[in-house]
Amino acid sequence: MTRSDSAMRLISLLEAEEKAVLSGDYAVLSQLATTRIELARNLETERPDETTLRRISQMTQRNSSLLRAATEGIDDARKILNRLKKSAITEVYDRDGAKHRMPVLHSGLERKI
Repeated sequence: MTRSDSAMRLISLLEAEEKAVLSGDYAVLSQLATTRIELARNLETERPDETTLRRISQMTQRNSSLLRAATEGIDDARKILNRLKKSAITEVYDRDGAKHRMPVLHSGLERKI
């Protein structure tokens, strides 16, 4: 059972990765990816204890689940937006929560995000 600097750094990185996913700061993820791979490779030679490896595994699985859920949410939003573009009528809610049907006005202008 040895103390692994790479393992401790990887745990910190996984915590940062989780915060980035939960806050929607996806640009940070690509910056963390290279370091994450490097630190994971170092674990082979540093051989951290089982408890540390189990913690890293659990954190990695959680982050993976969070990323999968975020991706599904983005895909769902994209589908809704595409459906709204094709629809002649959409349903909206006012500030009191009442549902209203509104015709979709298609202008000649295209808005790029």
